Amino acid sequence: MKNNKGFTLIELVIVIIVLGILAAAAIPKFINLQDDAKTNVLNGVKGSMLSAIDIAYSKLAIDGLEDARFVNSNTRLDSDSLQLRSWCAHCQFQYGYPDQGYMNNWDSMLDGVSDLNGELDDVVMFYRNAKNKKTTTIITLASNITHPADLQMLKETGSGNCYIEYKYSGVKGDRPTVTLYECK
Repeated sequence: MKNNKGFTLIELVIVIIVLGILAAAAIPKFINLQDDAKTNVLNGVKGSMLSAIDIAYSKLAIDGLEDARFVNSNTRLDSDSLQLRSWCAHCQFQYGYPDQGYMNNWDSMLDGVSDLNGELDDVVMFYRNAKNKKTTTIITLASNITHPADLQMLKETGSGNCYIEYKYSGVKGDRPTVTLYECK
């Protein structure tokens, strides 16, 4: 009688099929990790934005400027001539909150955020003008804008995903909204 060592063809095929099924179940979980990581980065930026909004409002409230229609970097904050630019260079505020139509607010208030006009950071911002003439601040990852069409789509329609939207009505008593659109 012959002493065979090794696997039969059937056994090898069954092992390959089982490995294929396991790989098919595991690969989507690993592919989605990049989207989860991007969403988490933007979630951190959103938290920083909310903190910056509260800090700015508090600083302006301390100096009695939370009800001022318009405050910019040249506004004197107290009798000691301390100016806004000492803690937020080139910023503009409406009723204590960052003006949504002024790009330099987030560039000054958050490290690592830049506009699309200069040297890009990992997180970039731009503005989308709506039909009602209201400007919305959009913040996204630089890696999400790989083609000018990506940027144009976000600017014009707001469709797509993986960005933060900052909106403020500019109405006294209203609080701005910061909305995260998760990466998909």
